[in-house]
Amino acid sequence: NSDGTLRFMIETDDDISTEASVVDIDGVGPVIFFASGSMVYGVETDGNIYGDWTLEVADDVTSSIVFSEIDGTLHVMFGDESGNAYMYDMQGNAYTNFPISYNFGFKGSPTVIDTDNDGDLELVIGSTQTLTNIDVKASGSVEGLWSTHRANMQRNGYFVSDESVLGISSDILEKEFSITSVYPNPFNPSVSIDYFINVSDFVEINIINLEGKVIETIESSFKPKGAHSVMWAPGDIASGIYLLNITSSNKIATQKLMFIK
Repeated sequence: NSDGTLRFMIETDDDISTEASVVDIDGVGPVIFFASGSMVYGVETDGNIYGDWTLEVADDVTSSIVFSEIDGTLHVMFGDESGNAYMYDMQGNAYTNFPISYNFGFKGSPTVIDTDNDGDLELVIGSTQTLTNIDVKASGSVEGLWSTHRANMQRNGYFVSDESVLGISSDILEKEFSITSVYPNPFNPSVSIDYFINVSDFVEINIINLEGKVIETIESSFKPKGAHSVMWAPGDIASGIYLLNITSSNKIATQKLMFIK
């Protein structure tokens, strides 16, 4: 919740190896889809399971989940490690001719897009060696859906719901994008880094040595507007001066760090 209290928790039997995806369903509101092992979950924002999801598939799901509207109906699309590409409607019914099986496992974040401009949709999904373009051969739309992570091929988009389910009681004071505190500095064994972003955005935090090489990425995710903190505890690196580099869109903030063993 916006006050920091736990809203809900879903216990799973395996790792959750990909990010969650979210879709607005009429009369329900946002539903969060994610996979754990071979189980695919749909969870409402009150923590209740949506419909008949949880759904078990043939193998572990290590590709992210995307959505499309096919023939006017919402569908869920993803792949598994055995090389099966799946498409289900919101009731958990498999779409015609799905799953489609290949001889390589699917990973990563798929995209749903009309790649050949023929008016129907294609599911573009890859493994470590192969990129597959599956033509659904049906009219559809991905407008407003989690198809390319908010229609952004850099995959640094975010979800905004039309439903009023969460709120913030007071406005965040306007500040500039900045590193607000690094403590202690010099440090050993860890340093606390506080920073502020003045718009909700994708943030990447890198530690760079004096030769300009990134030695560790300690943050790479979407962050809401406001103040944030991250801790860095170096591994097996030499004592010396390093550069803390925080980027957000076209903004960059940099500060020197001194690590002392």
